[in-house]
Amino acid sequence: MHCKSPCTKICVLDPVLGLCMDCWRTALEIRMWGRADGPQKHAVLVALPKRRPGKILRGQ
Repeated sequence: MHCKSPCTKICVLDPVLGLCMDCWRTALEIRMWGRADGPQKHAVLVALPKRRPGKILRGQ
């Protein structure tokens, strides 16, 4: 399974949420992406939509 990185080369970590404000990955997820296998990458990609600002702020 090949999973394309969600990175857009605009890495700015929110100090409160601990997430990149562009791709919504954690610093650990960003660092580990190159070493992660397909299922690990897929799990991160599935989690990203739930981390969008509107979802976080509304507690959804």
